[in-house]
Amino acid sequence: MTTPLNLVSWNDVMRDYYPLPGTRIKQYVLEERREAAWARSTCPTVHVPAHEDNCECGCRNSGPTPWIDLDHDSCCICGDLHEATRDRTDVQAWLAERAARPPVTTDHDALSDEIEPEMGKLKSWLTEMLPKTKEKP
Repeated sequence: MTTPLNLVSWNDVMRDYYPLPGTRIKQYVLEERREAAWARSTCPTVHVPAHEDNCECGCRNSGPTPWIDLDHDSCCICGDLHEATRDRTDVQAWLAERAARPPVTTDHDALSDEIEPEMGKLKSWLTEMLPKTKEKP
């Protein structure tokens, strides 16, 4: 059973995910970062035509988009495309590979041997991890 998120647990999660530079990183955070990087680099892409999201703004997903990025709540078109392409062989193979990967540790108190980098290194890491925003015409 999952624990409901409250302000205390939100604070703990944010402290875990964004520790002070020079402090040790929690093991589960390190593993979740690793899994996110793997997913971003290996996920199959889907061609998404330009469209508007539920707020009638240009949707951030257009052109070649990683399949996992289509699963968001602010666009019904992306959600429908996510479900419609779930049975593609490349998506099914990727989902099977993701399911076969080792699970992220459930111990949220265990510390890793990794040290949170200084701010300059952290900013470059975040730049690599965050999806690139598309230029507006």
